[in-house]
This record gives sequence, C-alpha cells and structure tokens, in this order.
Amino acid sequence: MRTVAIWIFIVLLLVYLYCLAPNWGAMTLFNTWDGLEYVITSCLLGIDHPPGHPFYLLLCKLFSLLPTNDPAWNINFLSAFSGAAAVMVLFIAIVELLRPFGKGTGSILTSLAVSLTFAFSYVFWSHCEIPEVHTLQLALTGACVWALLKWHRGGRDAWLYAAALFLAVGIGVNILADLALLIPVAILVIFSLRLKRRLAPGVIAVAILCTGFIPYIYYPLRIAHGPFYSHPMNYLGPYEMGTAAWYRWYIMGKAWTGGQMFFLNRVAGNIPLYLRFGFRDLGPPLFILSLFGILLSLRESVGLFRVVGPEDRASAGERAVLPFLLLLFAFSLLPEISIHDPSNPRAVNYLQNFFLPSLYLLSLLGAWGAMSLYGAIRSKAKEGAMVLLAVLLAVPVYQCFANAGSCDLRGQECAYTLSLRTLEQIPRGSVIVSKLVYGMVVESFTKVEHRIPAGDVSLLDPEVVARRLAKESQAKDLFDRKNKALLHDVQRIVGEGRSVFLAGDIVDEDKSPEKLLLSDLELERWNEKLSPSELRLVYPRELYLYRVTGVRAATPVESLPAGLQKGSANDGKFANGVELLGFLPAAPDRRIREDILSLDLFWKGSRRVGGDLYIGVIFLDGAMRRIGEACWHTLGGSFGAASWKEGELIREKVNIFPPPLPPGRYFMALGIVDEKGREVKYLPPDSSITGRAFDYVLLAPFEMGAMPYTEQ
Repeated sequence: MRTVAIWIFIVLLLVYLYCLAPNWGAMTLFNTWDGLEYVITSCLLGIDHPPGHPFYLLLCKLFSLLPTNDPAWNINFLSAFSGAAAVMVLFIAIVELLRPFGKGTGSILTSLAVSLTFAFSYVFWSHCEIPEVHTLQLALTGACVWALLKWHRGGRDAWLYAAALFLAVGIGVNILADLALLIPVAILVIFSLRLKRRLAPGVIAVAILCTGFIPYIYYPLRIAHGPFYSHPMNYLGPYEMGTAAWYRWYIMGKAWTGGQMFFLNRVAGNIPLYLRFGFRDLGPPLFILSLFGILLSLRESVGLFRVVGPEDRASAGERAVLPFLLLLFAFSLLPEISIHDPSNPRAVNYLQNFFLPSLYLLSLLGAWGAMSLYGAIRSKAKEGAMVLLAVLLAVPVYQCFANAGSCDLRGQECAYTLSLRTLEQIPRGSVIVSKLVYGMVVESFTKVEHRIPAGDVSLLDPEVVARRLAKESQAKDLFDRKNKALLHDVQRIVGEGRSVFLAGDIVDEDKSPEKLLLSDLELERWNEKLSPSELRLVYPRELYLYRVTGVRAATPVESLPAGLQKGSANDGKFANGVELLGFLPAAPDRRIREDILSLDLFWKGSRRVGGDLYIGVIFLDGAMRRIGEACWHTLGGSFGAASWKEGELIREKVNIFPPPLPPGRYFMALGIVDEKGREVKYLPPDSSITGRAFDYVLLAPFEMGAMPYTEQ
C-alpha cells in the first residue's frame, strides 16, 4: 500500500509539473486573480484578503526563493506538490476506510480508481497548475481524516495528535474551509474518547489545535513594520487597519460574505447546481456510487443510535465511521452551496472551486459505496465484480484524456502577456481606476518583476477613496461623497494632461457605487497593439481599459423631438418639481460593454431644486419583480438639476450598465433620490387623489439576449 501511494505521488507530481502554468497569467474558470494576489503578497510579504492565509503565504515565500528566477512558477510548483500529496493521502485514507472489507485486490484497486478519478477531475487538476490555496488545504484535510480513522480504530494517541496538527496547520492555510471540519471532528473525538473512557488525549489535541492560530501573529507584526502591500478588500471594513476590531472583522472573513457565512434560503435552489458539477467532475459511475455511499451512511447512522450498552463499544466504534464521514461531507457542502447567489449568473462556474472540499470528502463515501457494491456482486458472480472494477478504473483514464487539454497550462499566460503589453503601451503618467485587478498587476510588474518603472502608471482605487472618506467623517452620504471625490480626481488628472483609464473590473462591476461614476463619464475602448500570436490570446474582461474622454453633462433643448415615449404609472412629475417628459432609446456603444443600454431622457425643472439628485434605474422581470442592484447616475451629470432654470427643457444621454441578466424580457423603471439617499417620490397624476405616491416611473420593456462574456 505504501509503495502504491508513493508511486501515485511521483506520477501525479510529474503530470502536474508537465502541465504547470508558466506564471500567474493562465486564465482558467477559477483563476480569478487570487493567484496573482498570492504571488504578490507572498513575495512582498503583504496582507492578503480576509480571512487571511498566513501559513500558506509564508510557505509560498519559501517556495518563491527557489532558484528558478520565476517566483510565480515556484508557487505553482507548491500547488502541484500539494495536489499530488492530496491525492496520495486520499488513497491512503480510502485504504484505511475500507479496512473492514479486507486488504484484497478489490480494496486496493477501488482506492486507486477513486483517488485517481479525483486527481484528474477538471476542477482539481486545474488548481494544481496555478497559484491557489486549495490543493494544500485538501492535502491537510485528507491527512487529518486518515489520522483520525487510524486513531479511532485503535491506533496510538499519536494519531490523534497528528490529526489535530493537520487541522491546526489548516487554520493558517484556509480557516473558513478548516472550520467546516471542526464540528464533525470534535463529535467523533468526543464519541471515541467516551468509548475509551479517557479524557487526557482530547485535552492535548485541543492544545495542539490552538497552535494553529500562531501564524496569524504575522499580520500585526507585518502591519507594525510597514509599508506593505495590502489587498483592497482589507479597506472595506469599518475599522482602522491593525486595531483589535479590525482583526476580528478580518479573520471572520466578513468582507466577502457580507457578515454572514450561511444563507439557508439558497441551499435548496443550489443543490441542482452542485449535482451538475459533481456529476461531471467525479464522473457518472463514482458520483452515483457516492450517492449510494450516502444512503449507506444514513442507514449506519440509524444503526448507531440503536447500539447501547458497554458490551457494544466495539460495534459502536466501527459504526461511527460512516456517520462521521457523512457529517464531514454535510458540513463542508452546506456553506459551499449557500454562497452562490442565483441573481448573479456570471459567478456560476467560478463557484466550482468552493465545491472542492466537499467533492474530496464525497469521494470517500463513493469508495465505500463502490466497495459495498463490489462485495455484493462478488458474492454472486466474480465476473460481475471484475466488470465493476474495470469500469471504476476506466473513469480516471477517461478523465485524464478528457481534461488534459484544458488543464495543460504550459503555454497559457494570456493575462500576464496582455496586462504587460497594456502597461508598456499606455501613456507614461497614466492613472488607472481599478478596484482590484490593475492594482495587483501594477504591483507585480513594478515591485515583484521590475519590468515596468514604478512611476509610469499609478492607481486610483474607489475602495481606498471610500475608506479615506469614511475615516474623515461618519456621515451617511458616503455614496455621494465618494462619487464626487472620484470625479474631482479624474477631472484634476485630465486637466494636468494625463490620461485616465477605467478598468474592466469597474465597468463590469455589478454594484451601484461604481455605476454612478460610470454614468458621469464619457468613455471609449482603448486597444493596445499586439503581435499576431498575441491577438489569439483569450482576453480577460477585467483587463479591458476604457479611456476617459470627458465628463458627461445634460444640455438645454428648444423643443421635444418627435416620437418621444412616455413612461407609465403616472404623469412623470416628481414631488420636488422635476418632471420626466419622456425618453428615446439611443444607439449604445457596444465596444464598452455588450449589454450596455442607452437612453435619451428629457426633463423639465418646474422649480429650482437644491443639491444633487440621483436617478436609480431599477430592473424588473416579466412578473415585475426587482432584479439585482439598481444602476445609478447623477441627474444631469455636471449640468445637474440644481443649475436648471424653471421651465427649461433638458436632454441627457444615459448609459445604463445592467446587472447580469439571462436572456429574456425585462422592464426598466426610474426613481430619484437626493444626495442623502432619501427617496423623491412621484406625485399622483390627479391632484384629487390622496394617500398615493409612486417610487418610480415604469419605462418600456426591452429584450436581453445572451451576453458573449457570460458563462453559459
């Protein structure tokens, strides 16, 4: 068994190294810029995104020092090494799990087939080729399960301490994934200690587990010895970086979970999504056998509750194994499938990397189901059992050939090449407005690789601007002040004769603050010069640049055009005297975004208003239900409603960047808020009607086709 495990590790390491990406620039469905972040934060010893991965960063730093002159490749090597180790310990854990079936050929071949099926699954294999944390986390998870099974079945206490150590190291690798294991592991340990009538080993194991938080000391030490690179997400919290409150916020990972780790209302709706990806990644035979293993585990759980009396301790101990694995799978699965927000179809494929821990653990249940079926068939017909083993062994062979092309990342460096060409060709002194991507790209090429002079380009990060404003004042008009501050900076930079670009991660943003900035600027797509071979590279949309050509402003008009369309719900008069006279659809610039919508809006100010007003464009489906975030723009742009004369007719062109919408029929509706965020409601069309006010005016319906850059 040990010899087979070693050969699994060696062969897989060679395969993964052969397919290894040359740097951080290979764009898979899952390499959504976290890989670049890990390269930067490890090489520069910076602060990564919440909830932190301190042990992984420090380990990456050690690997980055390997003598290859390519720190990103070195960190990819860590992923490949950890991936091979993860499959090796999965094989060993399955062999240990199947011990009640004996140590025959069937058990070994089943363990081999299941572990290799996972090894060549698309999601896992692709993670072995890029800078990512998941393969190391899975290796530690598999080692923890293996050690626990050895100890629970009568092994020395050293196995329990080893399991606690693996779990402790996992805290510094990926604390959120590690915490999903904690409750099932604690249940098995407590149950086993009660059967053995011992307490001391559990106390020692808890002490070992607590050492897992030691790597987090890295963060206060690094912050105290700044300056350092920090991921922009670290500025999203309401606390000063480095304070005790900030550390609590940071480690709990609230920046990307909205303060909540489990969305119960999403679980049922996301189960079909999980079944779809699980069926594909584990292959039909193993996935079906995994479901069979779940049924066997449920039956064993019922049997466990029926075991009573001290004379049944041995039986209870063995019967606890399958329920433990079922708990492990369930606790890892439920947070994963609750993360997906059905209103954002762009995030569907990306979420598969969150499914990795549960698919890894599901493989164990699949192995039990396979061996149970093998034993049942073998008792009646040995030939049928051999056929089952042949099918199981054929699955990883098929997986290998089917996924080899998409997981061979040797020549894939599209993001690296295209971002380098962009930074080389934009005018010197340019400023890029980007929330995440270009901040890391610039950091990588200026400080890690030193390929771009540091002064050639600078960044304007909306999140950093918001953090600065929040420190200056706790007023509730941050949304308004953030937009004004960004606009002021953009106008100042353009006035200095420098170029300002908006990055694709701003133009494609689904949240309203950045859409407010977009609505106030005139943009044009900027294209760098590429060689014929580079023109064939897949272009990540986050790397698109849009040059700012001006600040948008409404203009007075003499009369209204023919064919003007009116909205419904009322006569278009707002309570503050601003009146929407009508709209005309305009031809949008699809080079900016394929789903962009443009309208010419015609307004009249019946009386003077004070302060800025903001239009919220609300999207509704065919059943008139609101969808996603509203799109915002400053009414009138730089020629705002406060400067309109009474009775003046105003025309403004508005570009609307909708949330991700699947193909179908939708409606738009317009509503107004003031600079404090208070609604300015519509007046009823008839002054004799009392007690009614409308939030928005409904515009004409529109059809949304399939967006080319949306994963279908």
